[in-house]
Amino acid sequence: MVDFHSHILPGIDDGSQSVDESIKMLKSSWEQGVRTIVATPHYYASDESVDSFLKRRDRSFDMLQKELENISFDVPNIVLGAEVYFFNSMGHSDDIKKLSIGNTKYILVEMPFSPWTTSTINEIYSIMSKNMIPIIAHIERYFNQEKKSGKIEELMDTDVFIQMNCEYINDIFTRRKALKLIENNIINVIGSDCHNLSNRTPNMGKAISIIENKLGYDMIENIYNTSMYILK
Repeated sequence: MVDFHSHILPGIDDGSQSVDESIKMLKSSWEQGVRTIVATPHYYASDESVDSFLKRRDRSFDMLQKELENISFDVPNIVLGAEVYFFNSMGHSDDIKKLSIGNTKYILVEMPFSPWTTSTINEIYSIMSKNMIPIIAHIERYFNQEKKSGKIEELMDTDVFIQMNCEYINDIFTRRKALKLIENNIINVIGSDCHNLSNRTPNMGKAISIIENKLGYDMIENIYNTSMYILK
């Protein structure tokens, strides 16, 4: 399985704070059935340039890779990306393509936590006009915020891809809604959004098991195939 949202690179954001922690997170992910993990550290355009961010990301990745050469157990393959926080005119940024996942045209976008407007949706169209496809990160976080606005439905009409965090599947109180969204093919990919080994841990294994038990192996295969289609 592919974990499409993680903060496993050491010392770059609020995720892993050390190489040792990153390696332990990767080991846990492998043991839960994850074979590819997309590293998506936070990028905030208000804080730094794209090039500055990429230099920090590459240093963190290189430091981790150097230590991974010395381990005696398996870990998932790491694909570099970013969790790009929505900003005005992001679709007009010449550097936005540098933040895509691997060498693909897909980019993980964290939407604003203030009410969405028509301009918000138009910005997504603007990104797509550059031949890029946004993957909307942790869609479940916006359900309450946009419950009455209809903006989530508008967003989905743009043909973006949708990512759900595994915690929404694992939580007994939100599981039914999560499974319904997956069953209706609204959710394209899933991710752990893991940050550490304490309260935001790798958790793909439980989610995979729940989906398979409730919706069948074909649904797991469907999510996997979509994930690999994106990464190809």
